[in-house]
Amino acid sequence: MPATSARAPAKTILFGEHAVVYGFSAIAVPINSIGINVSVHAKPDEKLGYLTIYHTETRKKFSFSSLTREHPTRAALETIIDSLDIDHLPPIDIRITSTIPSAAGLGSSAAFAVALTRAVSNFLGFSLTTNEISNIAYKIEQLIHGTPSGIDNTVIAFNQPILFSKELPHQFLKIKKPINLVIADSGERTLTKKVLAEVREKREKKRNDVDALFQEIHSIVLQAKPQLVDGQMALLGKLMNENHRLLVDLGVSSPTLNNLTQTALLSGAFGAKMCGGGQGGIITALADEHNINIIRDNLLQAGAISCFTNILSI
Repeated sequence: MPATSARAPAKTILFGEHAVVYGFSAIAVPINSIGINVSVHAKPDEKLGYLTIYHTETRKKFSFSSLTREHPTRAALETIIDSLDIDHLPPIDIRITSTIPSAAGLGSSAAFAVALTRAVSNFLGFSLTTNEISNIAYKIEQLIHGTPSGIDNTVIAFNQPILFSKELPHQFLKIKKPINLVIADSGERTLTKKVLAEVREKREKKRNDVDALFQEIHSIVLQAKPQLVDGQMALLGKLMNENHRLLVDLGVSSPTLNNLTQTALLSGAFGAKMCGGGQGGIITALADEHNINIIRDNLLQAGAISCFTNILSI
């Protein structure tokens, strides 16, 4: 069997995180300036059961058999084996290369799940649809995060901006004008699973209050959809700012994230908000093409550990 490889982009949720877990709508977009690549190489001279995983960034190599059943990579591969209805994998090397910061709200685990599923299934000769790949990746995400909404694996697998809801078919959004995003990594890390559990506990105690916040976020998502499609940057930016305020009220932001969003706005961004699970991770700013560099430089000076740009193309 020849070697095969697959790439998956990162993502950011522009509007609607956390509310989307409970059936409300959200808008997510792929971030193709960073991503993860998984390649599968046949090892025909090795015995059945041989399987190694190599991370190019850390230069660490380990065998499948050495991993605990709870390890994300082992859990992901076992989910793929089960989903493909096969007994085992042939002797292979799996090589992983990623430029996506982990646990930062950029969908690193979903990108890994999508790329791994696509690479392994292609290597074995399966012609899975994008929807089938997304569904397998969602099963893997459930093992990692507990109660994911499904938005990460969907936007990453299809690599298109989407309006997503757990209750309705997702809608692909055709953007008419290029949109510039500046994404800053705060350096703070909190597991998505932990934040989701905290929000769930808060909702159990104060359901009416939390659902009222979710309903406001849902309203913003619906307002943002036509503005994003038409490239109405100023109006879109105002909605981003309002969504961030509601996430602060929900308790999933942090002083560092708030400082970075404020820095972006003072630097000329149309809008800025935390994205993803929160309590760390990234902020995303909506920028004019002429002030991207200013916003990026100021975010780095304000404490972001890295900053990169992405263009949502037509």
